[in-house]
Amino acid sequence: MAVLENDVFKQTFIEYLEYKEQFQIAELMKTCDFTVTDTGNFTYVIWNQTGIEIDIRVPLSIMKQVDEKWDSIDKMCYEVYPRDEDHALRKVIKELGHQHPVKVFQKVVQLLLEGRYTIT
Repeated sequence: MAVLENDVFKQTFIEYLEYKEQFQIAELMKTCDFTVTDTGNFTYVIWNQTGIEIDIRVPLSIMKQVDEKWDSIDKMCYEVYPRDEDHALRKVIKELGHQHPVKVFQKVVQLLLEGRYTIT
């Protein structure tokens, strides 16, 4: 099986959190960026199986809340990522991230459309 795409994993993870009624964590994860990477390092569990790392970039504004829930987030990532003959999740990394420029632009446009800001 191919490595899951970033957006596919993120959406699946959020849906899984909602299924598990972890709504607060799901809301937090919606503002994070995910990167799923095949490390190329062998797991030595199954012949030719390589390890996957998931990097979750967390905005500073919610880092404390994510820190408090990190053990649950980490555990549920392993529940969601499918282990197969080719890949196995080996590590979930949390790091401080910045909002993606497209998301910032979309937020600015939304605020302008709502009339909360004006351009002079």
